[in-house]
Amino acid sequence: RYKVIDVLTGTAWDNSAVKGQIPASATYKDNTKEFDKWSETVPITGIVKAKTFTANYKVKELVKTGTDPSAQVPDGYTRVTFDAGEGNTIDRTNNRYKVIDVLTGTAWDNSAVKGQIPASATYKDNTKEFKEWDSTVPDTGEVEEQDFTAVYKVVPAVVGPVDPTDPNGGKPADTSKYWTVTFKSEDETKGTVDAKNTVYVLKTE
Repeated sequence: RYKVIDVLTGTAWDNSAVKGQIPASATYKDNTKEFDKWSETVPITGIVKAKTFTANYKVKELVKTGTDPSAQVPDGYTRVTFDAGEGNTIDRTNNRYKVIDVLTGTAWDNSAVKGQIPASATYKDNTKEFKEWDSTVPDTGEVEEQDFTAVYKVVPAVVGPVDPTDPNGGKPADTSKYWTVTFKSEDETKGTVDAKNTVYVLKTE
């Protein structure tokens, strides 16, 4: 718990022998806190006088996030990585990866952890859309090191013909990704078009 340094009276704080014995930090009894600073700044000038320095600690962040899976994992943390795949993005950003470093011993169902789990990823073009992560994200137990990779499904190039007024008619869920092509009669007194008069064509550019 203690480090006691007895210094020859009259010795300066900047003496190399003194400086070499000054501890840079202390370690908390468990993983929930980390060293912040000593209770006062250790002098670097003047003559050494009797002093007591007490360690101050700060609560560790429960979750740290990043975008580089090759970055070093912080001490005391467990890494979970989500990969959108080459050319794809995650969390509505321009990043392929989402890296979540979780304080070791934290549960999957902790709200801080759950709040960082990405719901989906975005494919590089409109031809595919997110289906699922290749593994189910746990909701019980302690967080363990794991990688999750996005799985995508093919988006139909053409949908229809459908009745655009029918809520259950089968039109795409996201019509912003499709061109809407509707066929109408120029003169309905001469003939009409079937109610299923609309085709949706996937935008590829």
